[in-house]
Amino acid sequence: MKKLIISVFILLLLSGCAGQLLKGIPQPQKEPTLEEILKLAQEAEAVKFRVFYGLTGGATGALDSFDGASCTDGDLSLAIDLINGSLYIYVLDDDASGVESSPDIINPDANAGTKSWILKNKYPRLTGDDDPDVAVTGQMSYDTDRWLRIFDGIYQVGIPIDYSINKVIAEPDNLAEADFLPLWVNETGMTFNITQIKAWSDVDDFNFTLKECSGTDWTTLTTIEAVTISTNGTGVYYTTVASGSIDHATIEDGHVIGFDNSTDIADSVIIHIKGYFGGNVD
Repeated sequence: MKKLIISVFILLLLSGCAGQLLKGIPQPQKEPTLEEILKLAQEAEAVKFRVFYGLTGGATGALDSFDGASCTDGDLSLAIDLINGSLYIYVLDDDASGVESSPDIINPDANAGTKSWILKNKYPRLTGDDDPDVAVTGQMSYDTDRWLRIFDGIYQVGIPIDYSINKVIAEPDNLAEADFLPLWVNETGMTFNITQIKAWSDVDDFNFTLKECSGTDWTTLTTIEAVTISTNGTGVYYTTVASGSIDHATIEDGHVIGFDNSTDIADSVIIHIKGYFGGNVD
C-alpha cells in the first residue's frame, strides 16, 4: 500500500498537469481519472522511488551518494534541497554518459559507469521561510518547520517530514522491573532516526528506559535512552531529550522499540518519540 501511495504521488508530480499549474499556465488537457492514475501507479511499481535530502557533495542522504550499482534504468528520485527548499524530480538513465551539471545532470559518486540522474521537474520553494502558502491546485512548497505543503484544490495540506510515535502506558508499576513492553516495530523498509524523546508523568522523578531489539529476538536489548521525568509543571511532570543526547538513535528496519520499567510508581506515563526515515535505501 505504501508503494502504491508513493507511486500515485510521484506520477502526479511528473504529470504535465502539476507542472503547468505550478507555473500558472492553464491546463488544456483532460486530467486523468482515479482509475487511470491507479493503473499507472501499479505499472510503475517495477521501478524504484527514493527520497534524498540534497543533490551533490557526497554526504549521506545526497542524491550523488547513492551507489550507482544499486540503480536501474527508469528509477525515480525526489531530492529535497534543505537549504533553499526546492524539490527536484529525477529519472535514472543507464546509458546517458552525461557530464555532470547540477541540477540538470547528476552522476553517482560510486560505480556511475554510464548512469546519470536526469532532472525532469523542479518545484522551487515559494517566497517565505516558515509560512510558504500554496493556493493553486497541485502547487507544493517546503516549510522550514519541516513540512511539505500541497494545495489539493480545496485545502492547503501539510505533510510532515518527521514521524511521531505516541504511546500511553497506564499504571506502569504493574509491570515487573525486568519486563520488556514492545511499543512500536519498524516495518517501513527504512531506518528510523530518533531526533527527540519527550515524556510526561503524574509523579516526579519517574524513571524508565527505552530499549531496542530485533523483531525476531526480544532478549538481546540495546538501550536507546534512560529517561527521568523531573521537570515540574502544573499537575504534571515532563522532560525532553534532544537530538545529540540520545544514546542509541538508529532503529533499523525490522527492529522494535520497547519500554523497560523501573520500580517507580505512577498512574500513567506518556511517551512521544520523534524522528525521520532515512531515504538512502535500496
